[in-house]
Amino acid sequence: MSIYSELCDTILAEVIALVPALSGIQVHRYTPRSIENLVADGEPHIACWAAGEGGEETVPHTTGNCLVRYSLGLAYWEPDEEGDDHQASEDAAYALYEMLEDVRAIFMSDAFRTQQGGRMDWVGAEVGIGGAQTGGLVRWWVAELVVWVPVPYTA
Repeated sequence: MSIYSELCDTILAEVIALVPALSGIQVHRYTPRSIENLVADGEPHIACWAAGEGGEETVPHTTGNCLVRYSLGLAYWEPDEEGDDHQASEDAAYALYEMLEDVRAIFMSDAFRTQQGGRMDWVGAEVGIGGAQTGGLVRWWVAELVVWVPVPYTA
């Protein structure tokens, strides 16, 4: 098992377990997602993957140890089916922001941030609504995470 798959699996399991709105969600692992390629299929989705640029960096840490920095993406999207119903659209946007804050709170907790001797940082998030690859609109958020993992030097 790669460190990236282990990190993605851990992040997805924690987020889904701790955010009730994500119960029963369609899960996508490891494959990068771009906003332009999201699918509006009537279901909510969540994905975690190794980020492209700056995906990994190593820095000296202690004698016999280094820190490896892994960049990850975490995305959520759902269909925007409210159409011209302005109040329903506002309520759905409000719920999306609430969910994003719930997810961010997980990553801000000391217990989660320092799992397995490493450190996890929430770098930031972007929220939007736009056209989906299959037509229709999707509401989405995408977050950037950085995980620092101590790795021993080998002889």
